[in-house]
Amino acid sequence: ETILRKSRIMTSLADLGAMMQKEQDQSEVLEFFWDIFFDLVEIRKALLLVNDIRAGTIWYTSEKGFSEDEIREISKKYLSRDVQNRQQEALEIQLEDCHQTLPIFLKGKGSSLIGLLVLGGRFEGEEDMELIDIFTEPLGAYLENSLLSRKLEEKANTDPMTGLYNRGYFDQALHYEHKKFSTLGMNYAIVVADVNMLKKANDLYGHEAGDRLIRKVSKLLEDQVRNTDILARTGGDEFAILLPETDDHSAQCFVKRMEEEVFKAVFLALRDGEQFPIKVSFGQAGSDLFSNVEELLKEADRQMYEAKESYYQNMQKYR
Repeated sequence: ETILRKSRIMTSLADLGAMMQKEQDQSEVLEFFWDIFFDLVEIRKALLLVNDIRAGTIWYTSEKGFSEDEIREISKKYLSRDVQNRQQEALEIQLEDCHQTLPIFLKGKGSSLIGLLVLGGRFEGEEDMELIDIFTEPLGAYLENSLLSRKLEEKANTDPMTGLYNRGYFDQALHYEHKKFSTLGMNYAIVVADVNMLKKANDLYGHEAGDRLIRKVSKLLEDQVRNTDILARTGGDEFAILLPETDDHSAQCFVKRMEEEVFKAVFLALRDGEQFPIKVSFGQAGSDLFSNVEELLKEADRQMYEAKESYYQNMQKYR
């Protein structure tokens, strides 16, 4: 019986490996995986959440036996910043209708977080745990390769000058965060930024200086965002930052830090030792105050243009 069981396991692993190599549709691979897994281990229900290429987002969900409420609660726990930043190495999950609940983090090379597998059932001793490890390891490798393919596709979503995301990708990410807000109740905020005096830099020192100014601002912004945030260049001198798990007050604090610390007394070095001041106007809005995406964007833009107008008025006043 033991020999026959081990033979089934080896055959199943070989079949799974062949399926992963030839099949491009992830749903087909995962259906095949579930069929094998449920046959070998006493599992009542299973849930798989696969990270997207950006931390804090889910690319793919597959489940057997889970309710929508269970998926929602587990997803909310898994998408928390502590888990995604690897500051929390375990999740406390207990399925009421299962004897045991086993949450497993799927990891890729360098211990990168690939996804979460939650199993509910009865797992008998070391043999079952070893069997689970044997099958989850190739699953993690397969999903990591799928994510690498998505990263290659992502190049079409970047701005060639700065390497930041472009407007199209930002709009997609904003749609995703609003969906999280609607379904999971997880707040998000938007910060918009506009570089002041770009035209003056172009007129006085040439477009090369203007390009350097844009790249300098993008680097300063990039150094301040978290790995779960989305920073995009949305126009010639315009940037936008999407802040997940952030309310309006926290976004205000972020903007205040940018204004008073990051962009205070910052200059672009030019020819003959000249220094061109780098000034950026900001605006922000959070989903806890503006539940409609259009209103949220409109409010952030309003504050940014108000700050921009105030900057130019003061500059003329003290010239």
